[in-house]
Amino acid sequence: MLRLYHLLLIGGILVLTPLGIRYLAPQSHSSTHPPGVSLSGNYWQTLLGKTSAPTNWQVSPCAGEAPLLCVSAAGKPVGTVEMAIHPLQKQESLRKALATTGILKDGKLDTKHPEYNQQVSLALKNWANENYTNLTQDRQQEYQNQAQDRILFSAYPPQNIAIGKSPGIRYGFVGLKSQGGIWEQHLSYAAINSNHVYVITTAFAPTAVTGKFANFEDLAVFEPHLSAIATNLKLEN
Repeated sequence: MLRLYHLLLIGGILVLTPLGIRYLAPQSHSSTHPPGVSLSGNYWQTLLGKTSAPTNWQVSPCAGEAPLLCVSAAGKPVGTVEMAIHPLQKQESLRKALATTGILKDGKLDTKHPEYNQQVSLALKNWANENYTNLTQDRQQEYQNQAQDRILFSAYPPQNIAIGKSPGIRYGFVGLKSQGGIWEQHLSYAAINSNHVYVITTAFAPTAVTGKFANFEDLAVFEPHLSAIATNLKLEN
């Protein structure tokens, strides 16, 4: 029954990227920055729009310089969400995906393209799917070291979602224990805006350092609210 419960639960959850794998790994700062976003400090301070949270939960930018969103329940911390901003010019695999769709010309995004939003989302999906191959190999090796239980890797197809007013996707994966239960689950959101790539990540995972939840149940409850928060970010198209 436990295994069935988890399979049903994760079937309705879109999961996403790990920290430190071959996706865009969150960094505290990037070498250049988009208009209106400070080079230093917590990006959430500038970009957080209307928030959403379960009853008696609180969401706010964390104190300090790290780009983290703090999530608490009844005043007690339960998790964090990390944001990274990367110059598009340094993301070769994503640039190739954009060029394939026809909206990257002479190294620049054709924002006047009549199907710009759709093509950006398509490029992001292709980029994420390409990385799933490397991710699967990485996780197979890691899971082999967990001799106490066989773990099944399952990636979820990326889905379109507006990140603020910018086209984006949400995507992710889960590691399922064969005897029932969740070994890890990763949630990610990605968008392109002003020649930068925005990546939002959080996870329930033993290897996660920042951008993580201590309990899978808390992450599962918060996930729909994270989607709403991403949609309401102050990102223009």
